Amino acid sequence: MSPRSLRVAIVNAKRVRDFAKASGRPAKADGVDAEVIARYGRVGPAGSDAGADAAGRELAELLAFRQRLVSEITARQQQPGQLETPLLRRRAQADLARLRRDKAEFELLLRRAIRRAPSLAAASPCSPACRGSA
Repeated sequence: MSPRSLRVAIVNAKRVRDFAKASGRPAKADGVDAEVIARYGRVGPAGSDAGADAAGRELAELLAFRQRLVSEITARQQQPGQLETPLLRRRAQADLARLRRDKAEFELLLRRAIRRAPSLAAASPCSPACRGSA
């Protein structure tokens, strides 16, 4: 492979880290780093055509936001049981329910984004259930 056949792009490291976290594969080793960067290159802003770029950016952004929701849900699941005040416990349960509804909504948006750009489905770190095929 000649250097001229390589596609090169400058990417935002934070976006790649967010993409890795959203895919459930936080980069910890060189092999994982390389795999995540390659996947990001296929679906992220460094893609080859404008349509794929937009779809890849949308998918990466949806995945990153979904991952933040999952992290917040995980952190908040213990909260209602630790609260003694009934009002606060109800409020924590309502907040958790809202976060779960938001997560379900984002999974629907992810499925739609992947359906609009089938070429991204293979590169998507989204689980089969999230893609709607399980």
